[in-house]
Amino acid sequence: MEIEDDDFILEQKQRSKYIEHLNEFVQANSLFIEIESDRENILSDHFNTISIGMAFDSAKVTIVNIFSFQHAVINKLDLNMVNWSCKLSGQLLTDNLGPYVIRIINEEQIGKTAFVVSFEFLEYNFTTKEFSAQFGNNDNKDKMKKQYLELYLREKPEMIKYG
Repeated sequence: MEIEDDDFILEQKQRSKYIEHLNEFVQANSLFIEIESDRENILSDHFNTISIGMAFDSAKVTIVNIFSFQHAVINKLDLNMVNWSCKLSGQLLTDNLGPYVIRIINEEQIGKTAFVVSFEFLEYNFTTKEFSAQFGNNDNKDKMKKQYLELYLREKPEMIKYG
C-alpha cells in the first residue's frame, strides 16, 4: 500500500477548486452576451478589445470585463541579454495612425527617458500595418532594471518617413 504525499493531495484539491472556478468563469463569460449593455458593447464599433478578469475565494467568484479601443498591439518583444538589444514587432489596428516613436523609461526614473527610437529607425508596412524596430541599450546595461516601453502614434502615417 502506497502512502500519498500530503503536498500532492493539497495540490490536487487546489487544482480541483481551480477547475471548478474556471467552469464558473466560462459560464459567466457566456452570459455577457445575454446582458443587454454588455451585448451592445461587444457589438459596438467603439470597442475592439475586451479584457476579462476573474477573482475568487471560497465564498464567491467576481468577474470584471473592460471594454476599450486599442490602436495598436505589440505582438513580440525579443530581448537579447548578450548584446543588450531588443527587437519589437507589432501591428496597428486603425488606418489613420502610424507608429512614430518608441520611448524607453527606467522604473527608477519615471520622468526621464532612457532612450528613444524615432521613426527613422522604425519599419512600417502600410499594407499589413505591421511595424518593427530593433534597438539596444549598451550604455545602461549595468544599471538596467525594470523598464517601460511607450509607443507613440501619429495621424497620417503616409507623411512619416520611415527608415
